[in-house]
Amino acid sequence: MERLHKKTLKVGAKKVSCGSLWKRALKVLPGFIFFLAFLFVGGVVFLSMKGKAEGKIPSIGRYQMMSVTGRSMEPAIKRGSAIFVKRPKDFGLLEIGDVITFISPADKKTIVTHRIAEVRNKNGEFSFVTRGDANAVNDIDAVPEEYIIGQVNFALPYVGFLMDFAKTGVGLLLLVVVPGGLIIIIETLNLFRELASYRRRKREMLLERLRESLLSESAQEGNELGG
Repeated sequence: MERLHKKTLKVGAKKVSCGSLWKRALKVLPGFIFFLAFLFVGGVVFLSMKGKAEGKIPSIGRYQMMSVTGRSMEPAIKRGSAIFVKRPKDFGLLEIGDVITFISPADKKTIVTHRIAEVRNKNGEFSFVTRGDANAVNDIDAVPEEYIIGQVNFALPYVGFLMDFAKTGVGLLLLVVVPGGLIIIIETLNLFRELASYRRRKREMLLERLRESLLSESAQEGNELGG
């Protein structure tokens, strides 16, 4: 019976330990999620500003990141999404139904993201007839392979709004300057708190030593009087 009672106590202790771990994890989780969100937003802002400064499309490895400003691909790709585009090694691998981003053959400057509706192959040179999901008819001009930026691999809703906002003066102020200033202020306040806490602990230690010294001297005097 005694052994069984000890074993039960041990199991109970483990349960309490697991419970406390879960409580700690739940306390840390919101801060961790906020940190990841802050890191993600910071990365998007940095890439957008870097791309604007260099006059290039922002990229992560082999993927180029662009924002969708129109509604022609809704509901599959909503306005304000960020798309991640990768240039195919072989244009012959592109198929009907794939979504591609390309420079419009009509004006040779507008960047368009549409779905392939037809693939044409003339003596090994490919061109693609495209159409937006929200459009009733195909685009007028077929897209030669040299006009293709890449194939859309995936899209993130609303992130494109953040990318475009980060390129504006107000966006720079709200997304970079203000958070940076707040971090500096918070860290400065934390430094002052730590300094004040250090001084308080040092003062308490000195007072404790003084008290111990006085008690020691009082004890010695008592011994001398007793003697």
